[in-house]
Amino acid sequence: MTLEAPSLSLKAAAAAVIVAACAPYLGVLDAPFVFDDAKLVKDNELLRLEGPEAWSRLRGMFDITSREWDEKAIRENYRPLRFLSYFADYRLSKALLDEFPDGDPPPFFFHLQNILWHALNALLVLAIGRRLLGPGPGSLLLALLFALHPLQTEAVTYISSRRDVLSTFFFLAVAAIHLRAPPERAVPLWTIAAAPLLFYAGFLAKEMVITLPAILLGIDILRGARWRPRRLALHGSLWAVAAWCIWVTIGNRGLIAEPVGGAVESTYLTASRYAMRYLGLLLFPVSQSLDYSFDAIPASRGVWDPPSTLLSMLGVAAMAGVAVWGWLDGRRSSRLLSLGVVWFLVALAPVLQIVPIPERFAERFAYLPSIGIALVAALALEGLIRRERRIGWTLSALVLASLLAAAWARNEEWSSPLSIWASAASAQPRSARAHLGYANALREAGRLREAVDEYSRALAIWEENPAPLPIHRGLALQARMFRGSAHAVLGREDPLAYERGVEDLQRVLASRDTDGTPIGSSPKYSAVRFDLGVCLRNGGRRAEAEREFLRVAETGGPPGIAAQAQYQIARIRLQEEDIDGAVHRFRLALRELSEGDPSRWSILVELADALVDLKDDPESAWEVLEDVERSDAPAEMKAIALVRKARILDRKGEIHACIDRLEEALHLDPDSSAALVTLAGIETNLGRWERAEERYQRVLRRDPTHEEAREGLQNLRIRRQLVESGQEASQGDVQVIRGLWSNAEKHLARSELPAAREVYTEVARKALDIGELEMMARAYGRIAEVEERLGRSAEAERALLSALRALPQDAQTLLDLARLRRRRGDDAASVRDSYLRYFSALEEAARADPLARFELAELLSEKNPQAAVDQLLALRRLGEAPALGVEPFAIEKLLGFLYLRLERFEESLDAFDRYLAESDGKDADEERERITSLVNTRIIPRLIEP
Repeated sequence: MTLEAPSLSLKAAAAAVIVAACAPYLGVLDAPFVFDDAKLVKDNELLRLEGPEAWSRLRGMFDITSREWDEKAIRENYRPLRFLSYFADYRLSKALLDEFPDGDPPPFFFHLQNILWHALNALLVLAIGRRLLGPGPGSLLLALLFALHPLQTEAVTYISSRRDVLSTFFFLAVAAIHLRAPPERAVPLWTIAAAPLLFYAGFLAKEMVITLPAILLGIDILRGARWRPRRLALHGSLWAVAAWCIWVTIGNRGLIAEPVGGAVESTYLTASRYAMRYLGLLLFPVSQSLDYSFDAIPASRGVWDPPSTLLSMLGVAAMAGVAVWGWLDGRRSSRLLSLGVVWFLVALAPVLQIVPIPERFAERFAYLPSIGIALVAALALEGLIRRERRIGWTLSALVLASLLAAAWARNEEWSSPLSIWASAASAQPRSARAHLGYANALREAGRLREAVDEYSRALAIWEENPAPLPIHRGLALQARMFRGSAHAVLGREDPLAYERGVEDLQRVLASRDTDGTPIGSSPKYSAVRFDLGVCLRNGGRRAEAEREFLRVAETGGPPGIAAQAQYQIARIRLQEEDIDGAVHRFRLALRELSEGDPSRWSILVELADALVDLKDDPESAWEVLEDVERSDAPAEMKAIALVRKARILDRKGEIHACIDRLEEALHLDPDSSAALVTLAGIETNLGRWERAEERYQRVLRRDPTHEEAREGLQNLRIRRQLVESGQEASQGDVQVIRGLWSNAEKHLARSELPAAREVYTEVARKALDIGELEMMARAYGRIAEVEERLGRSAEAERALLSALRALPQDAQTLLDLARLRRRRGDDAASVRDSYLRYFSALEEAARADPLARFELAELLSEKNPQAAVDQLLALRRLGEAPALGVEPFAIEKLLGFLYLRLERFEESLDAFDRYLAESDGKDADEERERITSLVNTRIIPRLIEP
């Protein structure tokens, strides 16, 4: 039974379309800036201009014939209408928020404007549909299909795609007013006046609107329009604007790229595959991606290479045949089908690389052409509704619901740079730039090992191309540079990563920029050389690192980098114990910095520390700290300078002046933990216990984990308790404690851990009561052992810290604490300091635990390789390592790495030779192969150098 499709009221249809256009995008209003959004919006200084300069720049960028902008990073008069819309978003954000929390404009209004343009476009599609299909369900379905399709997400959610939604609005506006005039009547004069202006406005947003005259011509031909003078005038004016726009576009060399595959023939063969790929994404929107660049869709090299080329050519030919058939058939539905196909193919033509452009393929390019396919789908669904109403509406609802769900899911992937690039790399595994974007997002998230893998995948794809385009060379250099920087950080855990980082950064510096400039001699790339220096320094190659930092300091580059290079040289000089050289370089770094540079104050304080602690020159340090106080440094930094001055006074024994400086520091920064803890320690020694306790409590209220404050407070309370009790330990009390200890040891031997813990706790309490602090410390050591066996490392640490509050220099407790932190995987610097406290607490006659020497050597290997060598040599002399569970080959392996960092290559080779001889059958084959490779590539070449 055939039913007539009902007419729908315009208001109801418009409301439904607006809801459909906005619904999938409500969750992305706070989505962050991604990819090109950073340079176009977040970091665009044009948006931040004020007053006459802003208006002058805004007026000037509408001169699209200007060539002065060809060399600018952001070309202001390229798509100027888009920049004007960004300016409006920024101003609105500024007016409503006054100040931006992190200094960058929030993305809310930028996303909101994109969504509003999309909703307006959907309404215009509805208006066009009602002119072409009538007020029935077909026009509504056309608008809803366009509004909900997930392929539109890139054009709408991606802020940089403002050009697509904005230019489409003007395109559709011209089409809508053109269709208001019936084909048999004359075109109104106002349409002839308004259409070229709207068309040109669309061109100022994006050049893709250039197909408008051709599509309007096709519409008039397909609907049999009468060619009266006004209609001819309308079309003539549009073609004249198009000719002007084409001339401007072709005149801009920056918009024209190399042919696809390097040849015109390859370009035309690949165009059909692009067209069918867009059609496939519209019909089956799966595996969407932010990026389809090299080598996601490789160029066609022949009709059969790849085989999909011929199939795509046949597909495009079939679509053209359908368009011709529909026009010849003459029926209204056939001609509308023809119009849909023509709209899709013609609107898509500018991005099929017939005139090559840098961006080969992108989902946003399908935003305007998708209306043609939506028209074909709406015709099919409307026909089904007319024949089988229930089935037709059910199918339509299912299609629309599926599109809504897919669009919502796709927008979830736009919620962060990490998720959108992860989806791109997964959907298009041959897209090198997708892997690069994913790697950058992983690097920002601190997932460096995964980032290195993604950089490597991107580079592997680019390296398959023997003659890459300049843009691909530039991206490959970026990937290698970032991978090198990531290796520099990963080297803290894997020493060989430093070598891989050095290799990457050296290859970058040995390359040429995309314009042919040698990168190694370009000040623009001083940051790469700086990163190389950091990587070399962290890898123990300090002499090479210093040479790189010197080249950075000499060649200059970005602001402040020369000063940072001098600062790094100063740090190296400190490691080499060249204190005078370090002080000199600190001063050179300060000379390079501007007065207002925030890093200046921290360097001044570090210089003062070097002068006091290493050069024993408190007078010069005092002058440096005076400079900080007299400057416009932040109050917190001035407070730090005052604390340093207080410590200088404390060394001189001027305790009252020291206290005065600390009080001044607290006046500037009432929450200065350093000042509070230092002052509390002094007051504890002076017997001012109430005031000292109040200061410790202030620190702990702000930071309950502050270890120095917690230890100081507990030590204070123990001292007060012992002094106030004033009692001697009786023989009976000692016997009771020994009995309790014996019971606790039995519980521990039987693994009755909770019972053992209770008894040891009683021992510690009673020992404290009678002042037997050493016994108390041993009890807390046992409690820590029990807590760790129970899997409660935090409680174990608290027990050891309780012992140290009573006996701060108890060597065994300090060693137990160091080993606990090492087993738990605490920060290496913290663990290293714990071991050093143990060694410093040993009396001269006491013998250090041999295993502790090896453990400390491992921790010192990165920051102080010479000290690590000293520990290992002492351990080797003792000859007790095997009995303590340390294989001799492990000592030799660590010695080999340490000597290599110290560039003592002969000793490194000897150590590795001993390792290889002693580790046969005892260490992993892969590790032995790694060491052998290191010897052959790093050590032997240095030994045979002339």
